Amino acid sequence: MASTKKKPTAKKVDRPRWSFSAIRRALKPLVYLIGVAGLVVGISTARQSLRAHVDSQRPIALETTRLPDWIADDGSPAKRISSTDLSTTSAQKLTEQIASSPWVREVKVRRSKRGYFAEIDYRAPMLAVAWGDGRYCFADRDAMALDVETLTARGGIGCLVVKGAQAVGFPSAGQPLSDRRLSDVGHLAEKLLRVREPLNLETIHLTSDPKARFVRLEILTRSEGRILWGDLGKNDEKKLAMLVERTRLGANLGRGEIWDLEKLSTPNEVISRSASPVVSSASP
Repeated sequence: MASTKKKPTAKKVDRPRWSFSAIRRALKPLVYLIGVAGLVVGISTARQSLRAHVDSQRPIALETTRLPDWIADDGSPAKRISSTDLSTTSAQKLTEQIASSPWVREVKVRRSKRGYFAEIDYRAPMLAVAWGDGRYCFADRDAMALDVETLTARGGIGCLVVKGAQAVGFPSAGQPLSDRRLSDVGHLAEKLLRVREPLNLETIHLTSDPKARFVRLEILTRSEGRILWGDLGKNDEKKLAMLVERTRLGANLGRGEIWDLEKLSTPNEVISRSASPVVSSASP
């Protein structure tokens, strides 16, 4: 006899039904986050646009290292740059323009809040080289010709006069002097300026031939004294140390007196003699 029992039926599982309101509630936080992110991006973009607009309306300035007193205002490298150039240029181009000035040895240009700032190493006048036609060519320690039109009187009187140089064509500002000896003389002059005033140093006289292997010179003072330097590059530091020591002791060259540094053996020793061939006693 067949069984009359009914097979158990599986229970139906109630599945959640997604209504429109339920979907909206689920997406609401995501929409909120997207809105906040969009607002932040919009504000940032607007600020950048406003800043760019303000910067475009702000006049761009060029600031430089303070102009030294030996350069007139007209000789300022900043005079070479117009306001139009500033608004359309770059730091690299400004560097090239400023470096073309005969007064500039080195320059570094960087952006600043107001525009650009140029850090300049200016050339300083050291030599007033006497030319054969009565003119003087002013040069720095590297024997680079300076712009005489924008050299101040203070800068001119601060130089040591050089005589005996080979004058071939008057150089333009920014060009090196043709006499190869003058570069070494310029570096010596820079050191001699430390004792220029106490010793009344005035003129460096080149006594050697321009083609000679060694540069020989003597230094003349305002009181017509002479310092026989001898070969340039031979015991220079020793000779300079002696001159510094002599000025510390208050020594000076009298009229017609000669200090012979070629015979120097110690920093405190110098052969001093009058203009006559008679040799006087050594230093005090």
